Amino acid sequence: MKRHYDIAQEELSFYGNEGTSLQNILAVLIGPKSEPSLTGQLASLGINRLSDLSIEELKKFQGIGEIAAKRIVSAFGLANH
Repeated sequence: MKRHYDIAQEELSFYGNEGTSLQNILAVLIGPKSEPSLTGQLASLGINRLSDLSIEELKKFQGIGEIAAKRIVSAFGLANH
């Protein structure tokens, strides 16, 4: 059985950013240990709320560590440059 992360990577490769759900983009950013329940919870916040979260706020979610939080914040930082 494929992991959520693997499915998300395949979707991103096949459909690109525009055709990939926010949940699966988050799975790619978080990495191989991402769980659908976590990425779904984060995606349910919406892109605007999610982009406002700090590293410390992201780390409060079960399954988000320092590195994953920095990846997410950095992705939004790139989008805003």
